Amino acid sequence: RSFTPPAPARPLPPRLQAEGAVARVAMEAALFYNLVLASLFAVTCGLAYAARPKATDALPPGFMRFVFTYLSVWGLATLGDWMQGPYIYDLYDTYGLSHAEVDGILVAGFASSGIVGCFIGRLVDRCGRKAACLVYCVLFMVSCLLMHFKDYWAMLTARAVNGLGTSLLFSSFECWMVSEHTQRHEFSPSLLGFMFGMMYTTMYITGIASGFIGELVTGISAFGAWSDDSSFHTGGAVHAFDAGVVVLALAFALIALTFHENYGARGEARAGAPRLAGSRALEVALVGVVVALFESSMFVFVSEWFRCITRFSFQPKIGLLFSMFMMACLCGSSASTLLGTRLKPPQRLAIAFGASFLAFGASAFAVTLPEDSVGGAIGLFAAFLIFEFFVGVYFPSVGVLKSDIVPEEVRGLIYNLYRLPLNIIIVVMLLSGFASVTKFRILSLLMLVGFGSVMGIVSLRARDGGRELGQKLRDGGQELAAV
Repeated sequence: RSFTPPAPARPLPPRLQAEGAVARVAMEAALFYNLVLASLFAVTCGLAYAARPKATDALPPGFMRFVFTYLSVWGLATLGDWMQGPYIYDLYDTYGLSHAEVDGILVAGFASSGIVGCFIGRLVDRCGRKAACLVYCVLFMVSCLLMHFKDYWAMLTARAVNGLGTSLLFSSFECWMVSEHTQRHEFSPSLLGFMFGMMYTTMYITGIASGFIGELVTGISAFGAWSDDSSFHTGGAVHAFDAGVVVLALAFALIALTFHENYGARGEARAGAPRLAGSRALEVALVGVVVALFESSMFVFVSEWFRCITRFSFQPKIGLLFSMFMMACLCGSSASTLLGTRLKPPQRLAIAFGASFLAFGASAFAVTLPEDSVGGAIGLFAAFLIFEFFVGVYFPSVGVLKSDIVPEEVRGLIYNLYRLPLNIIIVVMLLSGFASVTKFRILSLLMLVGFGSVMGIVSLRARDGGRELGQKLRDGGQELAAV
């Protein structure tokens, strides 16, 4: 029997071939991001466990209850803040705001935070830390509720209120905890270090959780207006802000029920506050340069990452991407802790500035690639992860350096002064109208200047250390001669 071969299949139309290729690449990109998420989660858990805070002293009665009370409130307070992070730029984009309008809204937030930050510490000390924590919850709930409205002025007000709340979040809670720890309970100073470690670990964990929670709640219902002629919107990304309201309401209740009120010192100002001069004054100034350059670059990055990632055709879900950023931060913080005995804070900061210079340079190149470039999307994602890792390295390192260089008597004043150039850089960058590629190039240059400032601190400290050693040798020689 003869065999007749089948007729060759007709090729698909070019349009269907192109759609199939796009779908295949999108599937491969999704698989890549999921593998990175799983791998990064495993690495984060391992590093966080290895670097977990450990108490060196015996735990006194009531200490673990104090830890549980504070960290429960602190975790909810930071979770309410983090819930907005992944979706605020998504919501601005959904509302159809231009880049200039978004930058104007961000400027309002940074301006309100910068202005209030100059005097918020003294106000919190006078009015009470518990009251300030409660006000923070109310301000952030108001900010979240205003995001329901597709109105520029409502969103501008929401961001300004958010800036006020941010100043309270990073001042009142910490001040309350330190006062309760040292004054009311009289726990040891070494346990205070343990508390700070647990505090920042909790903050990063809630940041990771916020991305996963956001992905769940934003899928409950579709985004849309309440009615055809209404500016009030619900569903989609707005649900993340609703979840933030719920979390902050729980935090408000716990603060009201479990916190005692405490106040700052109300005595006269110290008349003998030291005058900074010589190398110490230069060190303090260089630390201010380091803080202003790195932290302003971080906030500019926060304003750019969403619009840069979403320009590519292949991208992970926004909530999961934010969780990966927070995992990278926790990895960096854990690595900084593990390397603390081998690398001094200035050395870790020099590495952070050098790596951030490379990350911003790679970002500037990636954003110039075509929108359908898989390599561009993955390269930009990798550069962002590297920068977030070194954000985690930066904060514990600069915290130790500031506490070592800035005198205690003028610490509050100097820390507030550090915020001034930081906010000026942010506002100038946001109002400049530069494209993302130009901003990343400028940030790379700022990282080089910051690296030079860190090396200046290293040089000054080495010189001062040599002088101290020489003085000790002279004093020892005089004592020996006297004997």
